[in-house]
Amino acid sequence: MDGFSSEVRVDLLRRYAQNRWAKLPADVIPLTAADPDFRVATPISEAIRRVAEDGVFSYGADGGGPRFREAAAAFVSKHKGYRCEPDQVHAVSGVAQAMMITAKAFMGPGDEAILFDPVDFLFGRSVDAAGGRRVYSAVDKETRSFDLEGLKGLVTPRTRMLCVCNPHNPLGRVLTREELRAMVDLAVDRDLVIMSDEIWSDIVYDGRRHVATAALPGAEERTVSLYGFSKTYGMAGLQLGYMVAQSSELMERIRAAAPGYFYPVNTVSLEAGTAALEEACRGWRAS
Repeated sequence: MDGFSSEVRVDLLRRYAQNRWAKLPADVIPLTAADPDFRVATPISEAIRRVAEDGVFSYGADGGGPRFREAAAAFVSKHKGYRCEPDQVHAVSGVAQAMMITAKAFMGPGDEAILFDPVDFLFGRSVDAAGGRRVYSAVDKETRSFDLEGLKGLVTPRTRMLCVCNPHNPLGRVLTREELRAMVDLAVDRDLVIMSDEIWSDIVYDGRRHVATAALPGAEERTVSLYGFSKTYGMAGLQLGYMVAQSSELMERIRAAAPGYFYPVNTVSLEAGTAALEEACRGWRAS
């Protein structure tokens, strides 16, 4: 594993993984929250250690500091298939918060968002929190196929947002370019914002390839892409994620809806996230 430890320390998990291991008897292995059991990559630990040794724990900047946004933009540009600039990145306290901000930014009371069923519960809760209405597009649980033709009939004058989860949770499959193309075409035709949750995009198997929604022509001006660190890097407890919007208009609305000064991302997490995005961690996450 390129010098990184693959050992699972159950004693440490029982001490620190409060939401899973610490709740159960010693002879039970939790298969619940999607939270890796491996210790984080060494560069992440070292980044946190440096902050502790420096002893400066100041308020974080709204949307993340320049070093983090530059690292995130470089990572997206290199690995996600579309060009990203630092001013198109907004750091948040995890993808769950990013969903809430996106729904708040682009929906009002009575507005509608199309969700796929089944999908992670946070999508629906985000729509609810914005005062919106959930509209479900059923996914065939046997074939795991999306009803792309039927999707068109769900759009009404109150529809504001199309919510995409790719790779899909809980179906565990990667959407094809053709499926995404159909969704983007619909969004363009009906002037919808696309919220694209891509937190699982670094964990793809069997020779499949993740295609970022924002990489498709026509999507760049209407897509908010959400990325996080809990799945790929085992950093759930550090509460860190980031939003990418190539459209300045979308980003302005995101920043207006974000909690800002009241909930800035903490600087320790930003330093850890910056280290995770650099190439030194690539061997760890690919192993």
